[in-house]
Amino acid sequence: MLNEWFSKSITDKCTPAMLPLVSNIESIEPIKIKKKYGVEILKFVENERERLSKNEQEIRDLRYRIPIEYKLTLTKSPKDADIMLSKGDSDTLERLFIEVPKDIERTHPYLQKDIIAKFKEKVRSGEVFNQYDFQAILYKEKIKDNPRYYYEIKNPVIHRYSNSLVVFILRMIKKDSNYLKNARKQYKNREK
Repeated sequence: MLNEWFSKSITDKCTPAMLPLVSNIESIEPIKIKKKYGVEILKFVENERERLSKNEQEIRDLRYRIPIEYKLTLTKSPKDADIMLSKGDSDTLERLFIEVPKDIERTHPYLQKDIIAKFKEKVRSGEVFNQYDFQAILYKEKIKDNPRYYYEIKNPVIHRYSNSLVVFILRMIKKDSNYLKNARKQYKNREK
């Protein structure tokens, strides 16, 4: 494309043997490309992705595409590891965060309205369960501090909840008949 668009050959700068192309076509996010580069580039990228996938299936040869896979394993024996993580000096490294990719649709499938609908089905007849009750439970149990129950998508901000939260709340309501009443009271008195 460098040659086609700018009439320059990449081989003028480096030999083909020194030009490995490494990419993960599945990780390309069309919305980000469209936003950053425009519709024309997005169409080009999508066409190239389709062309490469089609070629890969037709050719079926590792010389066309060499898959590279990395796995991270925690082990006591450094000789068994491809990548090593170390604590480091306390002056140079305070924290190390490793974020594990999650399928949020599986781990935290519910929005607030979904959980309220589930509880309306499961609570005793005549008992009320609404947004205020749900917010009261979130406050009382500090749910937003617990990644097991809560996940926040950053942009746009969307609050997602897990099935474990549904189970937890049902268990608390069944265990204590005044659970909702106490949660509402705590939530009401939070600013006093």
